[in-house]
Amino acid sequence: NGLSISLNKSKSKNKGATSDPYVVVHSNGNILHKTKVIPRTIRPNWGLRTGALFVLSGTLEELFINHPSGLVFEVRDFDTYSDDDSLGAVVVPMHDLFFSGRRRLE
Repeated sequence: NGLSISLNKSKSKNKGATSDPYVVVHSNGNILHKTKVIPRTIRPNWGLRTGALFVLSGTLEELFINHPSGLVFEVRDFDTYSDDDSLGAVVVPMHDLFFSGRRRLE
């Protein structure tokens, strides 16, 4: 099992009707993981094939101490010729991740 991330409909920052979204996971200003870009879509779904699986290593105490405000999952729109745009983000507290019991977090 792994984390599955999906959007019902992403807002496009491009002149066209779609985006080229990817997810950046960060905490305390440090990037922990980036998924692959899913080209030309408004309904992205990240799973094993798109690089959504990643592992945080350390003791339970270290994870809570090193990431006190939780993990930020930010969806960004890849742009070839300009800075990537943020399409939105959600913060998931470490407590919620730890006690999720492998169930889907909405």
